[in-house]
Parts: sequence; C-alpha cells; structure tokens
Amino acid sequence: MKTSKIIFISLLGTIALLILVTAINIRMNGNKGGEPLSDSNFKVMKQPIRPFRVLCLNDNKNISITQGDSSYISVKYKKDFPVPDLKFTIKGDTLFLKDMNLTGITICASSSFERLNINNSDIILREFPGENSSGKLTLVMDQSTAYLNQYKSSTTVLNIDARNHSNIYASNYRVELLEITLKNSKSTFGSFTKKVSGSLYESSSFVVRQPLEIALKRDAGSKINVY
Repeated sequence: MKTSKIIFISLLGTIALLILVTAINIRMNGNKGGEPLSDSNFKVMKQPIRPFRVLCLNDNKNISITQGDSSYISVKYKKDFPVPDLKFTIKGDTLFLKDMNLTGITICASSSFERLNINNSDIILREFPGENSSGKLTLVMDQSTAYLNQYKSSTTVLNIDARNHSNIYASNYRVELLEITLKNSKSTFGSFTKKVSGSLYESSSFVVRQPLEIALKRDAGSKINVY
C-alpha cells in the first residue's frame, strides 16, 4: 500500500475519533430536546439518605451520579404531576435502585462511595469522584452504558469491568491509573490517562487518547486504538 494512502486512512480514522468524542460531549452536556428540566414548570424533590459505599442499579435509565458533602437522591418533575415515588432500599453499606425510569434523577454520594454495579442501565458520572477513602472507584457493568464527565478533579484509580454489549464513553475525565476489562463491550476514553492496563475479550474495542504508559492484552477478535 502506498505511503500516501496509509496517511490518508490514518487521517480519516483520527477525524472519526474526534467526531465521536465531540458527540460524547454533547450527549453529556447538551440538551436532549423538549422542555428543559430547569424550566419554572418543574419542581425538585430531594430525599436525604445515609452514606453508602456500594451503589447497585438494575433496569434504570438516565441516572446522574455526582459527589458532595452529603448523600441524597433528587428528581425533577412537572408541577402538575404527582410527587414521584422513589424506589430504593439501603442494606448495610449498599444502596439499591430498580426500575427508576423517571427523568432528571440525580444521586449524590459522599466520600464513602467506592463501587458502582449497573445492570441494564444508563448512567452519567458528573464531577465524580473527588476523593474517597480508598482513592479508587470500581465500575462493574452488564449490558449497560456509562458516560464519564469530570472537569474539577481526577481519579487516582478507576477499575472498569464491562460485559455483554456494555459501552463506556469518557470525556474530560482525568484518571491516574485505568484498569479495564472488556468482554464483548466497547470503551472510548477521549481524555487524559497516565497509565492503562487490562484485557479485551470477545470482540471488544478500546479507544484511548495517548496514555503515558499502556499494558493491554487482547484476543484475536478485539481491537485497541491509540490516537
């Protein structure tokens, strides 16, 4: 293959990746359309909860997760509608949520939070975490989608274990060490990462933006793209 053709294909690949990262940014920060949640026609209900270490989400959509000094669940709803019923339980150090498909749900966790298990759910991590007791956040995903967005701080260690057509998109998310295992899943990390390690199996794909150090294993059907 001629050198000019190789350069052209590489350029197209880089442009495609930049377009994808931009789309991720829009997904996490933009308006999806329709009536804005901050409109005066909406109310906010805030339910304080006790601190938790583990969050388990099952069959939940459009959940935003952030970090603060206290733990609570909030939901925005139209003034003309009844107050939503928040379905959650806390057992020991674990918060469980199931079938919460309301619009505008935010879960705020304190510094004790360390692990997120999600099954058949869509989440957005916003400005999280700042600091916790272990300096590590573990994200276990099954048939789920996670958007990671963070500007003000960085995570020391982020451990991701994703399977069954899960997807992870990161934009402006700084992490010192990313430990990632993908099984039939995809991840795009369009943000700064010092070190990446992990494994890819079962036709997985991983796109990452120039880490300082990388140590990844993959099977024959999986792909790694560094740009």
